[in-house]
Amino acid sequence: MVKVTLWGSIGKQLEDIITRNERTAVILTITSVFVDEFKGEICLSSTGATQLKANLDIPEVLEFKARDSNLPAPVLLPEVPAAEIPKISLAQLNDFKSDEAQNDKLFSVEGMVTQVRPNWCYMGCVACPRKVEEDLEEYFCGHCKTTSRIAKAKYRVKFQLKDGTGEADFAILEHEGLRFFGVMADELFQSNQRNKESLPPQIHQIVNMTLKLTVKLTEFNIMNPQTEISVVSIDHDPLQQLNKDLCSKDLGGATSVEQKMEAAFDCEADDQK
Repeated sequence: MVKVTLWGSIGKQLEDIITRNERTAVILTITSVFVDEFKGEICLSSTGATQLKANLDIPEVLEFKARDSNLPAPVLLPEVPAAEIPKISLAQLNDFKSDEAQNDKLFSVEGMVTQVRPNWCYMGCVACPRKVEEDLEEYFCGHCKTTSRIAKAKYRVKFQLKDGTGEADFAILEHEGLRFFGVMADELFQSNQRNKESLPPQIHQIVNMTLKLTVKLTEFNIMNPQTEISVVSIDHDPLQQLNKDLCSKDLGGATSVEQKMEAAFDCEADDQK
C-alpha cells in the first residue's frame, strides 16, 4: 500500500471519478507524481502535471482486474470539517513569537510579497528531508548517518510578506513548494545552472503577489524570533491575481478575465509597434 496526496483540483477530479463510478470498482492510473519518503514509507504527491485516469483499457489494468474479480466499489467518505484557523495580522503574528502558549498553532495571514531571498533551496539527503554536509564530491547526512555521492536540491524559499500592520518572514518548504510552483526543486535547480546568481523565474514571479497563507508557529520560532515561519499551505488563485493585475491597465471596457487577457495582449502588441 502506498499513500497518495492529491492537491487542489486534482483531488476534486478524484471525487468526480468516484461519484461517476459509485457502483463499480475503480482502478486508478496516476501519472507525473512526486515521490518522497516519510518515516521510512514511500509517499506520492500530485504535481501540476498529474493526470488521473479511471479503468483504462490497457494491459496493466486488465491484468490487475484479472487477479481479483471481487474488487470493491470505492467509498466517498463524508467531508470532515477542518478546525477553524484564526486569521490574524502580521503584527499579531510577530507578537505571538514571544508567547509560548502559541507553540505548534496554525494561523491564517495575508499580505503582499515584497522580496525573496536569493538562496531559495538547499542540498538535501536523497532519503530524508535533512540538509547534507558537502565534503569534496560526497555528501553526509547527519540524520541518516550515511554518505552519498548524490544530493537533491529541496525548496526553502525565504520571503517577506507585508500587510497594513507590519512585515514578517516566511519559508516555503519542499512539499508546499512542489504543489505551488508545480515543479520539483531539483529540476528547477538543474535548469537554472547557467544563471545561478538569479532566482528562477518561477520563484521570482511571486514578488508583488498577494498571498493568503496558512502558517505554523513552532517552538523553534518562539525560541528564535528572527527565524522564518514555515508555510503550511498557500491559498492563491492565479486567475484572481491576473484579474487584479489587469485592472491596472486601460483595457477598453473589458470585464471578464478572458476579455481582459485578449485586450492586454492587444496593448502589448501596440507597445511593440
